[in-house]
Amino acid sequence: REQHYADALSTSSYEIVNDTSVATEMEAALKEYDQVGADLGIIPRSCKFFADDPSWLTRWLTGEEKLQRI
Repeated sequence: REQHYADALSTSSYEIVNDTSVATEMEAALKEYDQVGADLGIIPRSCKFFADDPSWLTRWLTGEEKLQRI
C-alpha cells in the first residue's frame, strides 16, 4: 500500500489530479498518519515529507534496527 502511494506521488501531478480515487485514498492515509503521530506525540509532518519517504512512520514505530534488510 505504501509503495502504491510512493509510486503515485512520483508520477506527474496531472495523472494524480485525474485519479480522484487515488487522491482521496492518499488524503485519508495522510490523515491517518497525522492521527497516529498526534496520538504518539509526534508533530504532524507535511504531505511532502511522506511523499519523500512514505514508510518513515512505520520504521519509527517498529524501530529501524528491527526491520529486515533485503
